[in-house]
Amino acid sequence: MRIFLVGILWLQVLAVLANDYTIFKQNGKMGIQNADGTIIIEAIYDSLGWSDQYSSPFQDYVGVFQDQQWRLLNLKNRKTIEQTYDFLAPLEYGDFMVGQRSIISGQLFYGTISPTGKIRINPQFSSIQPTQNQLLVSQSGLTGPTLYGVIDVQGRSIISLKYELLEPITPQLWYGLTSEGKGHFLRKDGTLIANTDDPRYEVIKNGYVVYYQENLAGLIDPDGLIKIKPSYESIKIDENGRILAYPVGRWKVENSERQPLFDVKATSIEVINQNLLFYKNGPTGHLINKQGKRLIEQPLTLVHPLDSTHLLISNGTKYGVIKLSGTALFPLEYDSIVHENTFFALKKESGWFLYNRFGRRLTNDPFNLIKTKGEILFPVQKDGKWGYLDFNGNIAIACQYDQAYPFKYARAIVKQAELYGVINAFGQWLIPPQYREITMINKGLYLTQKQDRKLLLNDRHDVVFETYNQLTPHSFGLLEIDEKGKKGLINKYGRPVFGLKYDSISELLDDNYYILISKNYYSLIDKLGKVIIPEYSQFQKIFPFKGEFIGIQKDGKYGYIDRNNKLRIANQYEYVGTWSEGLGPVMLRGKWGFVDRLERLVVQPYYDQVTPFEDGITIVEKDGLFGLVDTQGRELLPLAYHEIIRLESGYFILRKDNTYGLAGKDGRITLQPQYQALSELSPGQFKVKRNNKWGIKDAYNVDLLPISYENVDYHPAIFMIKESAQPQIITLN
Repeated sequence: MRIFLVGILWLQVLAVLANDYTIFKQNGKMGIQNADGTIIIEAIYDSLGWSDQYSSPFQDYVGVFQDQQWRLLNLKNRKTIEQTYDFLAPLEYGDFMVGQRSIISGQLFYGTISPTGKIRINPQFSSIQPTQNQLLVSQSGLTGPTLYGVIDVQGRSIISLKYELLEPITPQLWYGLTSEGKGHFLRKDGTLIANTDDPRYEVIKNGYVVYYQENLAGLIDPDGLIKIKPSYESIKIDENGRILAYPVGRWKVENSERQPLFDVKATSIEVINQNLLFYKNGPTGHLINKQGKRLIEQPLTLVHPLDSTHLLISNGTKYGVIKLSGTALFPLEYDSIVHENTFFALKKESGWFLYNRFGRRLTNDPFNLIKTKGEILFPVQKDGKWGYLDFNGNIAIACQYDQAYPFKYARAIVKQAELYGVINAFGQWLIPPQYREITMINKGLYLTQKQDRKLLLNDRHDVVFETYNQLTPHSFGLLEIDEKGKKGLINKYGRPVFGLKYDSISELLDDNYYILISKNYYSLIDKLGKVIIPEYSQFQKIFPFKGEFIGIQKDGKYGYIDRNNKLRIANQYEYVGTWSEGLGPVMLRGKWGFVDRLERLVVQPYYDQVTPFEDGITIVEKDGLFGLVDTQGRELLPLAYHEIIRLESGYFILRKDNTYGLAGKDGRITLQPQYQALSELSPGQFKVKRNNKWGIKDAYNVDLLPISYENVDYHPAIFMIKESAQPQIITLN
């Protein structure tokens, strides 16, 4: 099967064709002659073959390229079709794929023609790919995603052009993923046989497909018939061809002393906090406490913590809020719930209402929309107009604006009569609505535009700065960029501090500094604009930094200076890195080591790579193998590992080939690399897998749970153990 790629250039080569035809070249042009040397096609064409780089004729046809266009040539009657195309290639079933370039966008659109040149499918698709005697086609929107569908060779639709992903998974079955994330399984004739919220599927033995819905597995046979609806945890076919369906297993929950608390049949179980768990058995489940008691009898599809005292719950159609005790703050009867700060916005059919954290309703009348974000007032919409509520639910600023944004710095941007302005908390105009767009940069500084000019305004509506150049937010204030790419800095008050002459300006370093580069000259300033290292200093490069010393290049060599611009480590090295914990990486003779403040080589230059020191340890690499070294240059772990990952807790995961182990915070091995998988559940608690079974160990190689379970999990004071169920042998009709 050929897959045609847009934009492939046809390579002009001489080739021996089928039926003893031979391409020959004469005076820079190409023709065809037979085995006897008789010229069949005169050498008058720029190229012969196809746009997809193949040059052999196809069923006595070949493409001819002349004047940057393709035509189809019949080798028997030696005639070409009249229509020309920008792309031409044969299709396996006998027709030809053609492409025409859009005059407006320049994009190629593809269709098909018959051997006589008759148009079968008008050039309208972004791609065409033959598959299983059908055509997988796509169309690319100007702004939206590329969508795929399936048509027959006559152009009749079989599968609608609506999938972001569409692929054949068996000779009789297609899988499509919609823009909403829905997974569709379709027969070859386009019949939808399964619609799932879970995009997973697996093609197993004999052409069977396992698909999933809400973590439950079902089975589709090779003919596209559903044989088992999603009701099992997993489905497999063994070496004897038997179908094994594994029922949903049970989770045992134990306390930190391994005393049983309860067990439950579940596809998944989630710890909400140290006292509450949410388990699901398929699409729904229940919220329970550590004793296994249900807090709500109604099945739930969602439990999500909103803050330290409230949980959002849903039954799939309605939403509610409960306290951690299980007491309902808002019953399951709302269409939508938004929580910000200590307020709730709740939507019913009649509209939105504002509530406080105690569940008391603050607004009597419904609103079209309530935004609970904002420092002092909440934006609300009523009858198509926007205004603001105070924290007691009273209208502070009448609904009169076309759009209203949350308050920040006691100011808010609003839109009125298609123009934007800025108001204060009393609804008074600070900046009248005169602008097509406006952005709040910080307290009392706004970016807007009039015609081609960018303006910076203050609260008094004064223009404090204007330019025709691009202005973008920066941690210093604003970055100004001209048409040549030169950059300058404007402070938070709208005053230019550094002019338009820099090629690069860094973001804030070490919470206080910026590096500026101009014509290969480096300078360093602090966040107040004070020059630390002047622009025309002796340095050719200044490195980003976070330690006490700063890496520099001087006279072609590298060293370190302090923050007073004093050279501390001589510029005699091939390269330097980031100073950390009193040591700086240096390169000598192409290898990395570390020097201290007195420029003594503490770690000899031996390694291909090193990382900055953290908690007294650096990860080093040489010849593809990794190890650990301390600040005294001592090798804590030899160069024997294929990967070392530093965890936030200070431990190190070690990979040796395809096995995993663990090193402690001191760099010493605590778990030898003998596990299929290893991950940290919480500081000092590690989930490990060996022989396809799971367990939990601590950092001292003590078994918290033996490695003998289908799955395990751990949260403070709670162990969760998954026990596998015995498979059922399924006989299909």
